[in-house]
This record gives sequence, C-alpha cells and structure tokens, in this order.
Amino acid sequence: MAGTDFISTAEVARRKGCTGMAVRNAIQRGDLNGRKLGPVWAVADDESLAAWQVKETGGRTHRQNRDAEIANEEA
Repeated sequence: MAGTDFISTAEVARRKGCTGMAVRNAIQRGDLNGRKLGPVWAVADDESLAAWQVKETGGRTHRQNRDAEIANEEA
C-alpha cells in the first residue's frame, strides 16, 4: 500500500451512503483495505473501495437510501 492515498471511514461512509460502522466491518471482513492511523481507521482509496458495494441489510443504510430517493423525487 505504499504510495496509496487514504481517506477516513467517515468520508467513505458519506460517499457510499452508509454508516462508519459498515465501513469498519468491511475492513474487518477484508472487503476494504484499511489501516489504523493513530487513533482512527483509514481506508485505501484504491480498486477495492471503488468496487465495494454496501450490502442492503436494513437499518440505517436502508433508511438513508430511501430518504435520498424521496428527496430526488421531490426535486
């Protein structure tokens, strides 16, 4: 991962429309390349991030996507 840019889990969550916990879980599963930088987790901005899709299992992720769809319909 030398020379790789890293972004915060919060930024990944914002981009992908999920929670920070979903991002950290993906790191633990090995779906995303992440590492601990001091007290925070960061994710490599690489192919694994581009390919990673949030699993729609309900809860907050599902609500965020539904709310975004409603907002788009109202616009």
